[in-house]
Amino acid sequence: FAWVTCPFVLNRFNREMALFLNTEKVSFSPLPLPEANTVAEGSKVVVKDDKLVLEEYTIPVRAAKKTDALAVELEKLLDGLCGIGLTERLIVLDNDNFKNFVQYSTEVNARIRLSDDGTVEDGALWYEENVPPEAIFYSTLFVGNVRFIPKKGEQVVNVNDFITTYFPKVLQIGGDYTLGRGIVQTKFLRKGAAINA
Repeated sequence: FAWVTCPFVLNRFNREMALFLNTEKVSFSPLPLPEANTVAEGSKVVVKDDKLVLEEYTIPVRAAKKTDALAVELEKLLDGLCGIGLTERLIVLDNDNFKNFVQYSTEVNARIRLSDDGTVEDGALWYEENVPPEAIFYSTLFVGNVRFIPKKGEQVVNVNDFITTYFPKVLQIGGDYTLGRGIVQTKFLRKGAAINA
């Protein structure tokens, strides 16, 4: 498999992180922005003659130092969540190809429910679309100030401290938890911001 991204997504990530994370105490260093259709110099996804195959598409690519730098910075941000080196499997596609893979290359499974006699129950055929298991998401979490004055003896919990201390490192999102789907690891970049992988 390969991790794919594109200039649009990287620009958006940099813009949002700069907006949400830059404070007097913390500054966000933007991720490097490689050109489209590039791989890291140590890539293991290139098949032959500077081409790689994703699904049924053959895409010409070239190795680029900025893509190496991007992989290194992403690995620092994720701090070991990937398990497999990004430098070996990161591809920066052009925006249109990335959009097509996101829209049309998710895993689709047909599911059925059987009745007691072993036949398919009426209306019990359905399809599920799953995000690839190695997908990486990022999200922001905003916490406001306390909006009431506590009564005498009442304790006020700092929600931001509570979330960053007690938010689970592994959680399940969405349906099919009995099938082991939707399991994510969480990494906080700064208080109030997390990457899910």
